Amino acid sequence: WDANVDAEQSGGSGSKGNVYLNAGWAISANALYQVAPERPWGFNVAGALNAREGYPSPLFRGVTGPSGTAYSLQIGDENRNDDVHTLDLRLDKEFSFGAARQGHSDLGDFRLTVSLDVFNVANETTVLQRNRNQGQGNSNFILETISPRVFRLGARLGFR
Repeated sequence: WDANVDAEQSGGSGSKGNVYLNAGWAISANALYQVAPERPWGFNVAGALNAREGYPSPLFRGVTGPSGTAYSLQIGDENRNDDVHTLDLRLDKEFSFGAARQGHSDLGDFRLTVSLDVFNVANETTVLQRNRNQGQGNSNFILETISPRVFRLGARLGFR
């Protein structure tokens, strides 16, 4: 019997307790561009691209041995979920209020940053988890997907 560990199972509980963590590659790229930062109407645009290989999702069937002990018997070779790709974007504008400080003519005592974030811009629906137990009526049922596209409007107040 070959007992080599090919992927570490998560130590979480509930929906995160049955995930095998083993991505052979992962990419994260972030960028920020300041549009006309010297102008009063200037603003920032940012993006984050994240991708990784899909985690293993080994299929199994529950069996009972001769002594009555229950086992999970893996079926077939390694099965992986699809690769995960997400793009997030951000747009923000900072406003200054109050008296400017000496030596910092463009900065006021108070700053308000208004932002708009869009997560999962392409609205990907990549499957993250399925019911791997092939002995159940709902085998291969989707248990978790990437969160859908979400818009977030935010405001941050800063002061000196």
